[in-house]
Amino acid sequence: MASRIAEQAGFGENDRGKVAIVATELATNLVKHARQGRILLRSFRSAAESIVEILSIDSNPGKADFAACLADGYSTAGTPGNGLGAVKRLSRTFDFYSGPGNGTVILSQIAPGEFKDTQPSRSHFEWCALTVAAPGETVCGDACGVEVREGQLRLMIADGLGHGPGAAEASEKACDVFTQMNSFTPRALIELSHRSLMGTRGAALAAASADANSQDLEFAGVGNISASLQSLTGSRGLMSYNGTLGAQFRSVRQLTYQWAKDSILVLHSDGIKTHWSLTDNPGLFHCHPAVIAAVLLRDQCRGRDDASIVVVRRKSA
Repeated sequence: MASRIAEQAGFGENDRGKVAIVATELATNLVKHARQGRILLRSFRSAAESIVEILSIDSNPGKADFAACLADGYSTAGTPGNGLGAVKRLSRTFDFYSGPGNGTVILSQIAPGEFKDTQPSRSHFEWCALTVAAPGETVCGDACGVEVREGQLRLMIADGLGHGPGAAEASEKACDVFTQMNSFTPRALIELSHRSLMGTRGAALAAASADANSQDLEFAGVGNISASLQSLTGSRGLMSYNGTLGAQFRSVRQLTYQWAKDSILVLHSDGIKTHWSLTDNPGLFHCHPAVIAAVLLRDQCRGRDDASIVVVRRKSA
């Protein structure tokens, strides 16, 4: 499956081989060591290149010194012990979170070509969007859209009512509106999506936009999408209005919040519990947004509905 996703993303044979190695090593690691685990796969565009992202998530007790596992030759299962070290070497971006009682999440992002440590950061925003279908469903009724272009961030998350194909139809229509908009504002996306979703089940939707050169965050939401700005000193919730796009909806205000550098924006559907704190997992705040999203999805997912989460870190210049 990872190789197929890489092929669809335009990876050549050699780069598809890198993806296959990483997927195999992470999956094998789960089979050998995890009691509960999953692999999440996706591809996305970053700047001018495609990225394949692989997340390994487990609920094991975790390791006090996971970094030692990355050294070649380290093994607790009688193997050569080169797997995680190879995963790190083949990854454009690699990160992990593990600790006693906290399980383990491993992130690998693979890009075509050779990675150079001197390559400068291409974006003022670092982000991840994850969607997982409800148990027993083959499609997810939630959908996310994120775009970073020339210092401009725009994003959305939609939760179609219920789950299954009917919910997916509604959320995908909202994503189509997001993709086709040239002049984007959160309020305009909500108003256009409301008209587009008429005749569907309807959806909750939240959207945001930001400029790398400003601390302003523009936000608008309708329905039960949770949104907050997270920092090391606390969190601030973002206000959504009651209603359902495509059904009961009157008006919405676009609100402006101050988004400090190095703080984190989190949006998620009601498939994830609302009462959580990043401080419950020491050190998690400093991890890549994909690792943060995976830990929250693992620990806070209700397990009976579609679940989606978007995490964005505003990086220092």
